[in-house]
Amino acid sequence: MNYSPEGNIAVPEFDKFDICEAHYQLECDYNLGGWLHERPSNQRRMEATHVQLHRMGFRVGAGWQGYESLTENGQEIYHHLRQRYGFDQWDTWKQNADGEWLDADLIATK
Repeated sequence: MNYSPEGNIAVPEFDKFDICEAHYQLECDYNLGGWLHERPSNQRRMEATHVQLHRMGFRVGAGWQGYESLTENGQEIYHHLRQRYGFDQWDTWKQNADGEWLDADLIATK
């Protein structure tokens, strides 16, 4: 994990596989009618992120367990994408003091 020059903001590393997995999971979590309408390239092409990932030859592994399968870097990319497309405004993910992303609703039920 990299940090901003100020040292207080985690900045994801560039890793093509982590980026693809994060986009894949984002579409799984937030698709509407099979595709992510908030993503500009999906709007231009009128096709789902999954189609674009397939064209690139990307596939998730057989043991894929959703968000939990993302690396720490992949999780950071996922949360940056959520912010970029505005999904963070209406769900319950929160970052704790250790920088981990947790679903506040799940924590409250434990």
